[in-house]
Amino acid sequence: FDPWWLLAEKQTQAEIRAKRTNTLSTTNRIDEFVDAAATVPALATFLRAKSQYPILSGLQPDLYRVFMERTWRSANEHGVSALVHPESHFTEKGAWNLRTVAYQRLRRHWQFINEFKLYEIANTATYGVHIYGDRRTNPHFAMAVSLYHPDTVERSLEHEGGTEVPGLKDSEGNWDTRPHRERILDINIDTLNIWARILDEPGTPPLHARMIYPVNRASMAVLEKLSHAPRVRKLGLQYSPGWHETADRKRGYFEVGSKTNASWEDVILQGPHFNVANPFAKIPNPTMKSHRDWASLDLEALPVSFIPRTSYQPVRGVNSTYDQDYGNWLDRGGEPKPQRNFYRIAWRRMASRTGERTLRATVIPPQAAHINTVQSAWHNEGDLESTVLLAGVFSSIVADFMIKIGGASDILGNTIDALPIVSGESIAIAIRRRAIALMKLTEAFDGLETIDRLGTAPISALRVASERRQALIEIDALVALDLGISIDELCTIYRTQFPVLRGYEQTDLYDANGRQIPIEMNQNYRQVGENGMTVEARTWVHPQSEVEYVFEFPFRSFDREEDMRAAYERFSRMLEDHGRIIEDED
Repeated sequence: FDPWWLLAEKQTQAEIRAKRTNTLSTTNRIDEFVDAAATVPALATFLRAKSQYPILSGLQPDLYRVFMERTWRSANEHGVSALVHPESHFTEKGAWNLRTVAYQRLRRHWQFINEFKLYEIANTATYGVHIYGDRRTNPHFAMAVSLYHPDTVERSLEHEGGTEVPGLKDSEGNWDTRPHRERILDINIDTLNIWARILDEPGTPPLHARMIYPVNRASMAVLEKLSHAPRVRKLGLQYSPGWHETADRKRGYFEVGSKTNASWEDVILQGPHFNVANPFAKIPNPTMKSHRDWASLDLEALPVSFIPRTSYQPVRGVNSTYDQDYGNWLDRGGEPKPQRNFYRIAWRRMASRTGERTLRATVIPPQAAHINTVQSAWHNEGDLESTVLLAGVFSSIVADFMIKIGGASDILGNTIDALPIVSGESIAIAIRRRAIALMKLTEAFDGLETIDRLGTAPISALRVASERRQALIEIDALVALDLGISIDELCTIYRTQFPVLRGYEQTDLYDANGRQIPIEMNQNYRQVGENGMTVEARTWVHPQSEVEYVFEFPFRSFDREEDMRAAYERFSRMLEDHGRIIEDED
């Protein structure tokens, strides 16, 4: 009735209440509103009815799922159907009944990402082409995923091998449409058993397994190894969704408003505030024009007392229950403890499978709150060592790989529970030390260092880009080594599953001090070379900190695969020669 409802941004609850009254101020509008509101629950009730759609019982009604069941019921005993439809039932935990029947009927499963706009829907949307037949007791079907054009499937079915195994993007940064026989996966009951061990609770029947989306056979080999690794679920983490961004704002716990608070107890974090093992990635600009209106932070110039600007502010007062209602966890004695009292591991809830990284996790400090686009967790025993170790493991591309191939759009507690944990004590200590160095950027994180068991010199915070990059690469190597993943397999994961990250790293440049060269300066250097770059051309003011930096020659790039191989070989030698990771070895 009024475009304000779609166009206005960051409305306060008072504005919403006043505008609703105004919008529905005439009889015709109220009647139309009520008529529209009645048809939706009526249709939903029919679609939920077990007598109508028994396979869909207990699920949210989706018309595409109704169409699937209707198609199967309409087919004769040996009928074949081909359907193009979304795939959320393959990864939704509660959709095991529909998933079971789909597995039993599937003959071909080709999963596409709509980057070429073959359908008039969002370019990031995924869907599948599914060939169904009669229902078999033991499933057996061919599968290929992360496809962009049907021609890739046709040519892969006839491919003889002998060429580079494709991934999501090619070496030029284009969506990878190259055919290869390694793309075609043979899925049977044994495969479903592996999927169940990776994603689901122990004892889950293979036919109930949530689907995994490995892009090639090499990825499947890694998954088989990871299926035997210990899982996060054995730790018994307690999870928190934080404040609900819409419902809890309506309830009056917080309100819209840009501010830098004096204390962490007034901080409400959003996803862009942090990144991989980095609690201080960005801050929202005061203008709050959109969800992209954020500024990257300068870690080198970050004050030890820094507290980030936030776009949501707590509402406290005589009648406020902000602090009491945020949520509690149970300690080892079963007593409730406020969630905000502890260091917690936190991650962005929304999973971008085609982005630079999918799992973006860090530790957040005591007293900070967050909204539900961020999720957080705490160990039942209040074990800070486990929290920091998990933050380190979650920063690895191995953990990120498992999130990517899981196919979920939301990273919730059941997804985190399925991730692997490391079991080697020496490797765990080494991962924790690097995680602390990456995250201990202000005094709010000084408490992390209390868990360091080596008793060596204090851990220095890593602020320079090249040093942070190296620490993350070493964590990649340590996690892979502990989980029995070979260095060739680790490099294959990186090359085929992380095309955006790989593309960035192939063009990134660093100066003699390890600082990452800004994009415009990078482009200028590649055009004119070292001799064409004056001191003025190498001088840059950080837009957030306003600190002036002069980037010193020589400029250089790094090869991540080469660096991972070097770290993996060095740590392997340490374990073989000494039985532990020696931190002071050059």
